[in-house]
Amino acid sequence: MSYCRWFLVFVVGLLSTSLMAQMRVDFQSPVSFVLKVNGHLVNQLPCYRIGFDWETKEKKFQLVTLLADGDSVAQTLNYKAGYHQQFALQQVKNVWKWQLSGENTWNLDTTQYAEVVALDPIYAGSKLCDEPMREDQWQVFSGEVQSNLMSSQKLQTIAMLSAGSCCSVDQWLKLMNQFELEDDKLAFLTAIKSRIYDWDNRMKLADSFLVERNRNKALQLLSL
Repeated sequence: MSYCRWFLVFVVGLLSTSLMAQMRVDFQSPVSFVLKVNGHLVNQLPCYRIGFDWETKEKKFQLVTLLADGDSVAQTLNYKAGYHQQFALQQVKNVWKWQLSGENTWNLDTTQYAEVVALDPIYAGSKLCDEPMREDQWQVFSGEVQSNLMSSQKLQTIAMLSAGSCCSVDQWLKLMNQFELEDDKLAFLTAIKSRIYDWDNRMKLADSFLVERNRNKALQLLSL
């Protein structure tokens, strides 16, 4: 039976102990698994046990468990601050589910901060895609768009290079500002509206229009 002997330390958000809830979690399963927490892969190779320290502003964490037989389990667990909680993967009505199997009080050892790997928090709003384009990818993408002089060429480049990808509202806003005419900006919105990651923040794109008629058109494009 394989076992993840290392103990992972994860921090979500800022290292501000006064605002953070701290806990230690330990997942044990009768079948080997790979665990994703808030969209981040914890282990590359399947194993039977994973433990890590958790510090977060959120009141829950989202798990996706990939079992060795190809099955998967998606589950949201609420934290209990200041506790070491153990979870066991069990079958409930033929469905796998993480069940709390034990807990005791615990305090985070701040000397471990030197080993902390920082993770971005999961986005809490509605999303039309799984994740935004990485910053290094976006820099290349933006450079390719900017290298075109004509608006039609910029739009073609955006359609070609962003296929299958999403960008954050702030990333799209920077690209939209490369267009001078608001009609071109509306064409831009039409092309990218289905590839906005943080959909709940989309009104920032509409707010960039100065002409009320165009802003109303943008709002209509960005309506649910």
